[in-house]
Amino acid sequence: MDYAHIKTGTDEEFIQGSALLLISLIHAVLQKQNGCLLALSGGSTPIPVYKELGSSCAIEWDKVWICLVDERYIDADSDDSNAKMISETLLGESNIPKSNILFPDTSAPLEKCVEQYNEALSSITPDIAVLGMGPDGHIASLFPPLMEDAINRDKACIHTVTDKFAVHDRISMTLPALARIDSSVFLLKGKDKLHAWEEMNESTEGVKRWPAKGILATGGVTVVSKE
Repeated sequence: MDYAHIKTGTDEEFIQGSALLLISLIHAVLQKQNGCLLALSGGSTPIPVYKELGSSCAIEWDKVWICLVDERYIDADSDDSNAKMISETLLGESNIPKSNILFPDTSAPLEKCVEQYNEALSSITPDIAVLGMGPDGHIASLFPPLMEDAINRDKACIHTVTDKFAVHDRISMTLPALARIDSSVFLLKGKDKLHAWEEMNESTEGVKRWPAKGILATGGVTVVSKE
């Protein structure tokens, strides 16, 4: 599986390298078209990267749209909310217009929330995705072994469930929807995640066990890593 790999040695190198990569990818998109849609993941790893990215004066932020790769089904004011984290990092530093923000409405009943977000994502394809991978091999909120809905090409977003984290109910983009994105950046920090990545590369198992393989198969992947 071919992909670019940027290895960093310090936290600062990881943050700066990730932000500079995303800035260059955004610029490349805006040279071809009048807007760029970012699909962003949550978790702790991208927090300083989003802050650094948002502070950049090199981006025409009014031409940038954002959506979420996945979200926890929880109040938007909760500290576990990906939307809140992104609002306090990237959005807190940049001047992306509110009209350019597409988040799941977790105040709606779960089924309605998923239906609305699926409808919204079905008519658009992000240009760039920021992804991570857990030690168990999950990406977004797609937990192995993947359910059939997770690889359904007719859906852009589904409800997933996990018992690995405090918030069990999730809203996640499907693997086919993620695979359609031209450029994907995996932010991998920590020996456990890097070990999982290497295990995936050596494994003969498919996307139901290693969903990141579905992204790698389409190309346009860059990994930024730090042990």
